[in-house]
Amino acid sequence: MKYMKKMKTILMGSIMAVFLISILTTDSDAITAWARKYGVDCSVCHIYQDLN
Repeated sequence: MKYMKKMKTILMGSIMAVFLISILTTDSDAITAWARKYGVDCSVCHIYQDLN
């Protein structure tokens, strides 16, 4: 029973952490390292160019 309580606590903590991170972050910046490494355009993976 202690194992289940510990797992539930870890799961709830993880969910809360993801939730808080998603709320507190406002902007993200793309790093074009993959596109530069392989010599391709960003549109190879990103279909929609409305990233801003």
